[in-house]
Amino acid sequence: MKKRASKNKIILTFILLFSTDAKALNILSINTEWLWDDQIPHEGRVVKPNKRVHPPTHKEFQLETYVIAQQIKLSKANIVALIEIENENVANTIVKHLGGHWKVAFKKGRDSYTGQDVAILTTYDIIPYTVSNFPSYTGESRDSTVKKTPSKVLGVALQYEGVSYYVIAAHLISKRGPNDEKRFAQADAIRQALVASYGKYNHYIVMGDMNDTPGSNVLRRLKGEWDAHPDLIQIADTTGMHQDYSYVYSGKKLLIDHILMDAELAKSLEFFTLDQLPVVSDHRAVGVRTAN
Repeated sequence: MKKRASKNKIILTFILLFSTDAKALNILSINTEWLWDDQIPHEGRVVKPNKRVHPPTHKEFQLETYVIAQQIKLSKANIVALIEIENENVANTIVKHLGGHWKVAFKKGRDSYTGQDVAILTTYDIIPYTVSNFPSYTGESRDSTVKKTPSKVLGVALQYEGVSYYVIAAHLISKRGPNDEKRFAQADAIRQALVASYGKYNHYIVMGDMNDTPGSNVLRRLKGEWDAHPDLIQIADTTGMHQDYSYVYSGKKLLIDHILMDAELAKSLEFFTLDQLPVVSDHRAVGVRTAN
């Protein structure tokens, strides 16, 4: 009897954790760790048989996309960023598993080496002609010696019940190699694109794998600390004893996947992270949801 009561308590806790009203704003960013489809030819120069990253079989692809869809359902998310996918087919396959009224915002990126892309899934309405990968925005490093256009970025305007949201999903260049100035320049370009949209929408969200930590120059630029426009807010725990994290490197827990938002939106939301199965990713998913 005691064992059954304990089991029921666990189930109740799980239900309460994900019982947020489906109409409430719930956002999720998932690094899918090289999620390629099973269609040949594959994009990029590193995802090939006998290369560093192996393409999945049909069964593996269907399993991983199904697992991601279930995670999205459990989180009650209505805006989702997918990071490290191969193409639009990956996003469409996850949407098929989701069912319902999900939509895909996608535009092919410019990373020809990895072939990685980002996408945004949503149950909200996509405002026509707003999907962009920002080809005309070039950022600079702090000393202006490096200029860079982000290669894996997507912006789109969404609308739900008369409220509009401008959402940017991004994957910035890795820390593997001397890329700090390049990554800052990418962040600078994204900030420029965001600022250009200020005043057109009610709320603003920037999320994804930024490959940098809170307090870094990259995050400070994305938030807008060095310009005259309204700053974005990060509501994750970045300084406490139990700091939020999304990735473990050399035994150190790091928050490199982020969700930033305007100050008004931040007032009503709380941050959370979710473990992902090894079949999906080595990152934790990060999210924000309407506070209870």
